[in-house]
Amino acid sequence: SMTFPANCIKEMFQPIDDIVDFDSAMWSDVKNVAEQFTLNGKHFVAPINFLPGSVITYDKSMIDAAGLDDPYELYQNGEWDWNAWYDMMSEYVEGAAADEERYGINGWFAPFIFQSTGKTLITYDADKDEYVSNLNDADFVRASDMLYDIAKNGMYYPDWVGQAGDAFKKNILFYAMGPWASTGTHSPKDGDNWGVVPMPKDPNSDTLYTTIDMNAYMWVKGSTKNDAMKCWLECAKIVYTQDTYKDIEKEKFFVNNPNWTEDMYNVAYVDLVTDKFTKIFDPGYGISTTLSDNDAATNDTKEAVIPYLYTSVMKTDENGSQYTWTQLKEQYKGTVDSELKTLNEQYHAYLEKNK
Repeated sequence: SMTFPANCIKEMFQPIDDIVDFDSAMWSDVKNVAEQFTLNGKHFVAPINFLPGSVITYDKSMIDAAGLDDPYELYQNGEWDWNAWYDMMSEYVEGAAADEERYGINGWFAPFIFQSTGKTLITYDADKDEYVSNLNDADFVRASDMLYDIAKNGMYYPDWVGQAGDAFKKNILFYAMGPWASTGTHSPKDGDNWGVVPMPKDPNSDTLYTTIDMNAYMWVKGSTKNDAMKCWLECAKIVYTQDTYKDIEKEKFFVNNPNWTEDMYNVAYVDLVTDKFTKIFDPGYGISTTLSDNDAATNDTKEAVIPYLYTSVMKTDENGSQYTWTQLKEQYKGTVDSELKTLNEQYHAYLEKNK
């Protein structure tokens, strides 16, 4: 998590511009993403391929039984937004019989709701040439209000559920998780009729934003094996660039997941990884151990500050009171600001040294 920007500023890696031409046919499709990982105008990351960090899987028979619209059709029509998502969960939960427990959602979705505004908690400000905090952003107030309400109104199932099928058995309408949890051994069985949609979009934005998992390579400082590294990167990239390879991959997928539909596949493995979605990355995951490194975290939930802030309006304190965004901001603003101050000082020293 600390590779960019912190460890690049510490000069553990070197720029890749000598061996990767982002205007070439092979690399141009990832140029926009690579631009987000630059220091001093130089690129440090060669993106190889993208994988959805989380998609929303649902059981169409549950949707039909509750008399709800099919989320995939809403998505196709550009209507799959926070409001549609929230209203659907609300209606489903309120429609429970007296002896029945229903939930709207389980899994990994909170950061994506924040980021569907097109913003991240930490961002690089080109005018100031430094990394700054977005904690006070008005769009984040809207995002946090909605997440807060989802939990407050009993729509959120907070415990871990390891696969989509188990979520549906627990009357959870939407299961948000990486596709690993609805493919392979977790794939729909014969007779299942599932659907997949991306995270809902911000109703105030026409652009579809996503943060995404990325396989990428960086180049260790001190290496002089330019030709070998160039060759290695191109071999890795070509598999995700050439249609022949992509077709083989897709064919293999459907052999292993015969009950996935073409629509589901297109959402998870085409729309989210191609240009339909604008990909954004939060540099907050690479600032310092305090902000970014879960393994070094000492708080109750063992989460570093940035990942913690994204999900915490859905959590409660030891007295069972739900955290508000205002509380969380107050509590962590000082830490975020001081960690950024340190990083920015190191960053400007790095620029000075590498003029």
